[in-house]
Amino acid sequence: MNPNNKQHLGRLRDAMRFSRKKLEAFRRRHKEAIEQYVGIDYSEGGSDKPVYLNLMEIAANIYERQLAARPPKVLVFTHSKKLRSQGVKLEQAMNSMLRTYDVHNALRRCVKSSLFSMGICKVGTQVIGNYEEEGFNFTKTRPYVASVSLDDWVHDMTSHVPEEIDYCGHRYRMPLEAARKDKSFNKSARENLTSMEDFSFNESGDERTSTISQGASQHEGQIEDKIELWEIWLPKERLIVTLGPNEGDKPLKVVEWDGPPNPLGPYHLLYFNEVDGNSMPLAPAMLWRGLHDVSNGLFRKLVREAQRYKVVGLTRGVDSEDADRIRMASDGEIVGVDNPEAITEKMFGGIDQRNFAFMLQIKQLFSWQAGNLDLLGGLGAQSETATQDQ
Repeated sequence: MNPNNKQHLGRLRDAMRFSRKKLEAFRRRHKEAIEQYVGIDYSEGGSDKPVYLNLMEIAANIYERQLAARPPKVLVFTHSKKLRSQGVKLEQAMNSMLRTYDVHNALRRCVKSSLFSMGICKVGTQVIGNYEEEGFNFTKTRPYVASVSLDDWVHDMTSHVPEEIDYCGHRYRMPLEAARKDKSFNKSARENLTSMEDFSFNESGDERTSTISQGASQHEGQIEDKIELWEIWLPKERLIVTLGPNEGDKPLKVVEWDGPPNPLGPYHLLYFNEVDGNSMPLAPAMLWRGLHDVSNGLFRKLVREAQRYKVVGLTRGVDSEDADRIRMASDGEIVGVDNPEAITEKMFGGIDQRNFAFMLQIKQLFSWQAGNLDLLGGLGAQSETATQDQ
């Protein structure tokens, strides 16, 4: 694959379109799961029905706390006594850098995404300026970690495992003016760049996850023109290719990979259930969704039953005067009636105890299927004594 060859580049773009189409179903499931996660009160783009018992939110937050509760830290040690003081300084410097560059938020977002589809992290170095030292010019860089949304992701869907892909990459937005002035980009390609809306739909017509809160018209709130670019990793050639939106244009940039050996280059994937012969995993939310929907369907039914519940006083026609006296009497008041049994109370509606018991059983099954959430989240005792629980 030579990205500077027009025919090769055309094949790459065709392959990307094919894989993006195949990823459409996973993007839809991801968005549907997020809609259940936020419920009906988050925004107009959330769930279309009340989510009284939000099991998806409970499970996702418990696992996020278990997997990414705090910023990562490193431990540096050495067997050499002479190097121990330097090891301590290196450990402090690295931990300070992990806090400074906000690695925790990127990892936390990656963990959350992995629960609904697949977590994707991009790791690299970012150029932040130049400086001169003893007559030599140097480029100043810093490391960065960024979480990539499945909406903006593509990888070779013809592969059977992630490690065997022929390409992968992500889409990102940047200011149009900055792209046109970036001298690292191909001059003719960057001059052809034009402003693009922040589309609410992907190429296949499926809504992006951002529409849950932002709605269908996002471009109206932008304060500057922006452009969408693709950054693609080619593992066999060890190249990172930056592509613009125009089909016939040359790549904006082709860079040789200078980093640790990794089949996915700058990208790292987090997933939990690998599916044999498939490059996309089975996300936990795909397993949670069924019981979540059943429990909330039952809960909504119980709410309707409770709202229909009423107590009505019944009387015979001949006792209507006595019934009116009893109805109008205040608490503790004594009234004279011919028939003290003029009114009998009848109850109508109310919660069906079988439905209520079934809903509670579904809730317990959800905790069991999700790996015992009651124990992981500290939601309830699992043993007879605190020592046994510990």
